[in-house]
Amino acid sequence: GVSPFGVWRNANRDQRGSQTTAGTTAYDILYADVLTWMKNKWVDYVVPQIYWESTHSSANFNTLVDWWAQQNGCIKYIGHAIYKINNGTTAWADKEEMPNQMKKARQSKNIQGSVLFSYKQLNRDLLGLDSFLMADQYRNKALTPMLLSKTYQPIKITHLKQKRHTLQWKTDNDKQVRFFIVYRHHKKEKFAATNSQYIYCITSRNRLKVEHQRGEKYHYRIAPIDLYRKEHEIGRASCRERV
Repeated sequence: GVSPFGVWRNANRDQRGSQTTAGTTAYDILYADVLTWMKNKWVDYVVPQIYWESTHSSANFNTLVDWWAQQNGCIKYIGHAIYKINNGTTAWADKEEMPNQMKKARQSKNIQGSVLFSYKQLNRDLLGLDSFLMADQYRNKALTPMLLSKTYQPIKITHLKQKRHTLQWKTDNDKQVRFFIVYRHHKKEKFAATNSQYIYCITSRNRLKVEHQRGEKYHYRIAPIDLYRKEHEIGRASCRERV
């Protein structure tokens, strides 16, 4: 994948471009014809660096998210400039700016997620962004997105068993496994793998000691995640956990 400058071309230079008036563009200044790369499927994903606020006059964040959402050819994640939060400017002193940007990305059709630049910024005061991420956007565990352009060989869980508080399992193709995802739900709950609240953990091992819960009975389901991050068939075990 590639993380290009957030403006491909301005519409006043190319009718395919965005309604922006940026002084720098990926195509004209950086010689990065991202639309061609996407069209020819030379990349699996793009992360446009939309590092402007939603009130910016020449490169508006919301305008650019809508434009990138309309471009076809590969997976798209939005690049967010969390390094700008609380940087002394009026625009980035608004604590709702970045949460609103992330909500915009998540609500936009054909946008698959967000990428935050950069990780080290989470060690400083981001006007409450850390709390927002934990309570809202990233409150549950999640799988890394899979690369949809690849083909897959099915992998099955075999010999799944539970002994006391430990789950153990094997697969029929260990060499193609990157991780295992372990789901847990109460016996009375209707399980759905699409509901992230049931993700108990993600592990690279095929053995797991589960937490003790007095008198509760849970169903555990384990699915292999292959080298291209695709989730395969889910196996199931039951376990009554007691202290």
